[in-house]
Amino acid sequence: AEQVGAADLYQRLRALGLTTLDDRPDHYGLSLALGGAEVRLDELAAAYATLAAGGRYRPIRSTLDAPRTQGVQVYPATQAFQIADVLDDAAARAPAFGIDSALEPPFPMAAKTGTSTGWRDNWAIGVTPTRTVGVWVGNFDGRPMADISGVTGAGPILADRKSTRLNSSHQIISYAV
Repeated sequence: AEQVGAADLYQRLRALGLTTLDDRPDHYGLSLALGGAEVRLDELAAAYATLAAGGRYRPIRSTLDAPRTQGVQVYPATQAFQIADVLDDAAARAPAFGIDSALEPPFPMAAKTGTSTGWRDNWAIGVTPTRTVGVWVGNFDGRPMADISGVTGAGPILADRKSTRLNSSHQIISYAV
């Protein structure tokens, strides 16, 4: 983020559909790279779905029969592949999450988690070639949870494949628990 700069990072995130970034880039600074801004789960899932779409961002559809847009190429397909490959690297995640974490299903899946300051809530996003699933776990009134992180809260729900067995082209699914 420091090499790219806060303004360029902000513009990239806005291009990925994060509409809640409504302050100036210098308000957020480099903390944007670490999740220093509140975002909507559906928009975050749509941003991560860009990895499966070869770097092409498409806005989410509220229903499956809604027309699908062509979207906008936000970054090259090679970069999308590289990012997805890094986010599917079990060895890289092992020091933090262990060898057999919820982020290691028996199929290829790029995954990312996040935990808010003070343990108020957490999320997990999983991306496969056909599905993107976003899960949020927290208290709606903002009360903190007892040391529950993205890998222990939202991660196990993400790993529950029963809820993601849908037949169609690429799906974006969001859950709030």
